[in-house]
Amino acid sequence: MKKLFLIFMLILIVPFISAQDDYNIYSYLNLDFNLDSGISTVKTVSNPSLNFLITNLTLSPETDSRQSISTININSNPEAKITKSQGAVSFQWNELADHYSFSIDAKIKTNNIIYKVKDGQFPILDLDDSFSKYLEASENIDINENIINQASTLASGESDLFVVVFNIANWTKNNIRYDLNTLTATATQKSSWTLENKEGVCDEITSLFISMLRSVGIPAKFVSGMVYSNIDNKFGNHGWAEVYFPEYGWVPFDVTFGQYGWVDPSHIKLSESVDSATYSARYLWRSDGLTISPDELNLETKLFGTGPEIEPIFPLEIELLKNQVGPSSYIPIKITIENPFDSYVSTTLILTKAPELLEENSIQILLKPNQKKSFFWILKTPDLIDENYIYSSEVEVKDSFGSKAKTSLEYASHYPSYGLEEASSYINEFEKQETKTYSKDLSLKCSLDKNYYYNHETAKISCLIRNTGNTPLNNLNICLDLDCYKENLRISEEKNLNFSLNLKDYSYQQINITASNQDVYVSNFLLLKVFSKPDLRISSLNYLNPVSYNEDFDLELILNSEVLVKNIKIKINKLDPILIDSSQGPQKIVIPVKGSYFANSLINLNINYEDENGKKFELLRKSEIQVVNLPWYARFFSFFSNLF
Repeated sequence: MKKLFLIFMLILIVPFISAQDDYNIYSYLNLDFNLDSGISTVKTVSNPSLNFLITNLTLSPETDSRQSISTININSNPEAKITKSQGAVSFQWNELADHYSFSIDAKIKTNNIIYKVKDGQFPILDLDDSFSKYLEASENIDINENIINQASTLASGESDLFVVVFNIANWTKNNIRYDLNTLTATATQKSSWTLENKEGVCDEITSLFISMLRSVGIPAKFVSGMVYSNIDNKFGNHGWAEVYFPEYGWVPFDVTFGQYGWVDPSHIKLSESVDSATYSARYLWRSDGLTISPDELNLETKLFGTGPEIEPIFPLEIELLKNQVGPSSYIPIKITIENPFDSYVSTTLILTKAPELLEENSIQILLKPNQKKSFFWILKTPDLIDENYIYSSEVEVKDSFGSKAKTSLEYASHYPSYGLEEASSYINEFEKQETKTYSKDLSLKCSLDKNYYYNHETAKISCLIRNTGNTPLNNLNICLDLDCYKENLRISEEKNLNFSLNLKDYSYQQINITASNQDVYVSNFLLLKVFSKPDLRISSLNYLNPVSYNEDFDLELILNSEVLVKNIKIKINKLDPILIDSSQGPQKIVIPVKGSYFANSLINLNINYEDENGKKFELLRKSEIQVVNLPWYARFFSFFSNLF
């Protein structure tokens, strides 16, 4: 019998770019932050003068839900007038000096937090107007057709907001190469440039991520700060994003480091802005015979303490679907992770020990509330191995929050070998593709520019049409009768459309505006009130009947008009007219009268009025009234008045 020896082989695999993983195992970090710089003055005349010199800084740490400032010292030399507001510090000098210096020193505690977003509907509807600036294109965070199309492709068919944000973040991380080349080193490039060239650093990567989110109606902002990176093993300048989730708030996403819905505690937030092009320091001065030369801003962060290590959060399991294989074998490996929270969470799975891999050793994963999910890699054993040995390789996986799982793989020349196709087929049996639900919904809201019209006018109709589904809508026909627009709407996009309607042949009726293509149909009915003349009418006339000749009583009438009427003159029999400036809608008028005014048993109402354009109209109405207890002379005059 051949003698077999057992040997152990370990292969370590380290991710290429990430934050310092060890820092994320701590509940918090205590950090010293320092910013300092200076300004030199250059004299252009022998006796210069200074009116003022102001430095405005936007990089200043603030306390928020993730970081707290225990102490902060703001200094200057010579002494300046210092003004601190939310996210900014201003230094003002009014005396001439050869050099000015300023600094900010702070002790900061940064907490290790997972932001637990429980739900979120996509597309987002009914956002407050205050978020509009985080939905629009800006200087570097621009939006073009390519950005819109790419974001729409990633968002199509998804109804969960966190899933959409995760998909866009992960696509950006996996498709934009981190590359500090000449262009990206000297100036931040626009999102459109980054998408076209597929490269950039943290500013470009974050800006493109924000551009794609905004293009599908998701508010996002740019965050500037510092972070520890394993690229140069020190704290340095960094940019990431915050994304708004309705009913929850702003949530950090660092696409460069693959941290979605959280950032590790080495992140220090110093400012937030609509665009990555926002200045860090601005200098203003007024002088005679003097120019200034600002020094570079120096930012430094040092760790001076850590909190206790966090307990592993996510239960993690590892399973080799084949654990005894021959040379040149492809082995499927199954990693199962469970979300203990009733909220969306994301973490990174990193294969730290394994033989050869066919793909990257780290993946960003999303877990829905309380979800247990499996992920797969394919390992490969060496092609040439000594037939006298059995080899054992440790396989280990960990996540971003301290969970680990390990197993071992045996391979030897006398074990069966498995091909790549067989390994892929084995994985396919375990994987279940999540079905997307495509919704094609449309909102159409139209309004008239006036409450009513005359038939010689033209009605102006404005419509707001919005794609409220999760897939683009193309070839939409938006029509009022035969007057139509043809439009395409990306996800969450809205457009304002205007119609004009000549009212010559219209009356009091409904009109219908429709929007449709082969997939959707919506309509909006509007009540069109068109008049040829004012519709003033007496909707009610009340009085005492019968009434005694000498009796006082109130005559009450209600005038009603849907349109505005002016200069109303109401004349009753031979009484002095009653004047009313204007009326619209029901208006009650009470007129004190006597029975003697109506001895002829008639109430004659004569109402003269004008429309809004000064055109005159008249309204007549007669009503009978019984007057009793008339004296003989009243009956005499009444008799003769009725003859003529």
